[in-house]
Amino acid sequence: MVVGYQTVDVTTGFNMITPSFTGVGQTSYDLQEIKLSGEGVLGEGAENIQVVDSDGNISATYMWISKDISGAEEDGWCDDSFSLVDVSLIQGQSVLLYTEGDGVATVSGEVATSNTKTYTVTANLGFNPVGNATPVDVDIQNIKLSGDGILGEGAENIQIVDSDGNISATYMWISKDISGAEEDGWCDDSFSLVDYTIKAGMGFLLYTEGEGAVTLPTAL
Repeated sequence: MVVGYQTVDVTTGFNMITPSFTGVGQTSYDLQEIKLSGEGVLGEGAENIQVVDSDGNISATYMWISKDISGAEEDGWCDDSFSLVDVSLIQGQSVLLYTEGDGVATVSGEVATSNTKTYTVTANLGFNPVGNATPVDVDIQNIKLSGDGILGEGAENIQIVDSDGNISATYMWISKDISGAEEDGWCDDSFSLVDYTIKAGMGFLLYTEGEGAVTLPTAL
């Protein structure tokens, strides 16, 4: 077991992040373990975490509320009644963090490890908010898709969300039979494999038109 913490700089606007740790001894992650700080973080409800559903819509929103407002023992993520929420994220699940000022998100817990050096997240039909749940950067080509619902013809793609909440880049999952590469991989519009880094703790939207699985490397 390796326990630690990581700080992720968040800028004004939308930040798609993925907790780089699980709860100690667990395979999931408590939302309350994501802490916000910084001069741009007010704790009055302006900062929030938004959960994206399979249709690409926001299914839930949790506000960052200071203990002075919530009456809790510490600052935390609250519902509309300013009560701390009990929400767990699976390893590899990302969330959309919105802030109205620059700050820092600190995540802590147990570093994800595996005997196979990878972890797998189920990819359901539609949008899947997933990401790099390790404390090290990952080459996008080391993220693999598999399953009967994965065709490799461009229908499956990774979408990068910018600070305005818009899609700034899209990379298609293309089979080697189409791209001519040595293996299946993430390609641009010309079906050429891309050179792109998914930073530690970075999230993205994975869109699939069928059921499958996404496999990512672990840090250890």
